[in-house]
Amino acid sequence: MRAALAAIMLAAAAAACGGRSPLGPDYEYEEDLTLSLDGSAALVVNASIDALNALKGFSLDPDPGGRTDQLRDQVRALYESPYTKVGRIST
Repeated sequence: MRAALAAIMLAAAAAACGGRSPLGPDYEYEEDLTLSLDGSAALVVNASIDALNALKGFSLDPDPGGRTDQLRDQVRALYESPYTKVGRIST
């Protein structure tokens, strides 16, 4: 009974917030880190531009009509270092 009431209250709060979560904005962000026995690792990041800006402090242009080659270069520069290599960026 309490769980059902809590679910109804959260649904009502989301509706009052215009369909958005009352807990804050929803971001599309996922990291998958795979460690190998030889000490190497692979990190796969699936994220929206808004999520990278909000969660990582980046300042990428979220305009969907923007140049994708510029965006790829910016993301590559943000993630590459002398210790890391960016393998592939897809939009």
